[in-house]
Amino acid sequence: MSTTNIGDVNTQFCATIVDEWVAQGVRHAVIAPGSRSTPLALALVRRQEIATTVVIDERSAAFRAFGIGRVSAAPAVVLCTSGTAAAHFHPAVIEAHHSNVPMIVCTADRPPELRDTGAGQTIDQVGIYGSSPRWFCDPGAPINGQWSFWRSIAARGCVVARGDSVVAAGPVHYNFAFREPLVGNGEPLGTSGPRTFSSRLVAPESAVDTVRDLTVANPRGVIVAGWGCDMSPESLRQLSVATGWPVLADAISNARQGDRTVCYYEALARDGVASKELRPDIVLRVGAPLTSKATNEWLSDAAHQIVVDAHNVWLDPHRRCTLRVAAHGNEFAGALVAKLGSSDRASTEPAVDWFARWRQCDATVNESFERVFAGRRLLDGARVARDVVSALTPGSHMLVASSMPVRDLEWCMAPQQQARIHANRGANGIDGLLATAVGIALASGAPTCAVVGDLAFLHDAGSLLGLEDLCIDLTVVVVDNGGGGIFSFLPQAESTTPQEFELLFGTPQTVRVADVAAAYRVAVTTVDTPQRLRACLLEPGSGIRVIVATTVDRVTEVALHRELWEVSSDALRAVPFDDAR
Repeated sequence: MSTTNIGDVNTQFCATIVDEWVAQGVRHAVIAPGSRSTPLALALVRRQEIATTVVIDERSAAFRAFGIGRVSAAPAVVLCTSGTAAAHFHPAVIEAHHSNVPMIVCTADRPPELRDTGAGQTIDQVGIYGSSPRWFCDPGAPINGQWSFWRSIAARGCVVARGDSVVAAGPVHYNFAFREPLVGNGEPLGTSGPRTFSSRLVAPESAVDTVRDLTVANPRGVIVAGWGCDMSPESLRQLSVATGWPVLADAISNARQGDRTVCYYEALARDGVASKELRPDIVLRVGAPLTSKATNEWLSDAAHQIVVDAHNVWLDPHRRCTLRVAAHGNEFAGALVAKLGSSDRASTEPAVDWFARWRQCDATVNESFERVFAGRRLLDGARVARDVVSALTPGSHMLVASSMPVRDLEWCMAPQQQARIHANRGANGIDGLLATAVGIALASGAPTCAVVGDLAFLHDAGSLLGLEDLCIDLTVVVVDNGGGGIFSFLPQAESTTPQEFELLFGTPQTVRVADVAAAYRVAVTTVDTPQRLRACLLEPGSGIRVIVATTVDRVTEVALHRELWEVSSDALRAVPFDDAR
């Protein structure tokens, strides 16, 4: 039905946009309330196919949508009103851009005639997120009868957000301008357009041949599985067997499992003898570099640095890549394994010795770590990370914060295949972590655990608001060491006075984490021993809870980490490296 009523046109426009999104697979929306966004908000909540939640803080709303997209690989819609509300979405848009996570970002706006006129709650929202969105659409105020245009832009946003063989998944931004009256009557117009099916990047045969030749010529190699690794554990295992190389799997790669994996490479990189005897000649990396700075620097000396880049985004921050292959990891691995299959080089004596020595060193470090942790009676960050992972249930999810938690996990996590591990390592910020965890729990419907520091918790505490209305199973473990623990490991700790360090970097807060959680009506427990932490983690039940793990002070934390490296080096002295070559 044709109409010239502005409110009816707004309603038809939004109903049509949302109908197309539903047809393209959108199933979640997060709304930050406001007036100018009313027609789209109503269109979203009126569709039973879309699970909609409302969050009053725009930054929390955006990170919740980001968490949904991270775990589901499908874009969630996040909507806000006009003005500074749009600016609060920016951190999550940046993280989605760098993490290749699909997200549909919708900002409501005044119509063009009210922009740059001093109209209330009006700012320049055109291109507000810079180069982060994969696509930006500012369609202007809806005009009656343009349903084919409406469906076209709605479909395109979903397709671009999901990514294809040319452009990686990520955020898209719609800036929707609405004239008043905002609301009227109307139904979706037209029918859904054709779906777009995207293909993965496939490496040309010549690239696979080049890698095969390098592999055959360099038996002393390693496979690095970093954050964002798109290869399945089975594909990595097959590639490891075919090459005879160990897999150095970051804890956040979701590849740290199986008998071809090396976990404690940081300890090996720090040991003078092991780092010399196990230095590889070739590195084949899938995903981002490892979290460990020491290991990345150690591996950077390898003559050949091959990067398999599934998202075609040039993951080479150290500028050491000598060969880059734009291809999906599983397909590339399958092609390379097929090329190497006839040579049976992984069963030759040098390859067996090389792989066996890596595994022997890894097992030695693991045993030394077990002895250290068994003798500790107080909690530290490494113990918290290791114990949380060991308590995860099959099919669950875990989000680990940047700064110290992700490093503790990398240093100390044993192989596991129980849970899927997530980390916001696109921009490596601490903002929005609780909201991201909520989004993961919402989209997965599975038990979810987040491990964050006390500052990261306080930074995003507002995301706890209103969680009692959500049917999710979420445990937040807060490593409470009274401030920014990571800075005690950095040069700032030695180059400043104690007063300067605490003021600028340690930043201890007087508010108690447990009190903040309780203020948001979230169940909270405080623990200070490994036994109590373990007992709390294994308690049955669901819902939302916070476990505050009171750990040793930050200075002691540094000393305990140094003890780990010293004990592991002592243990590695028993490994006979003389016959390693």
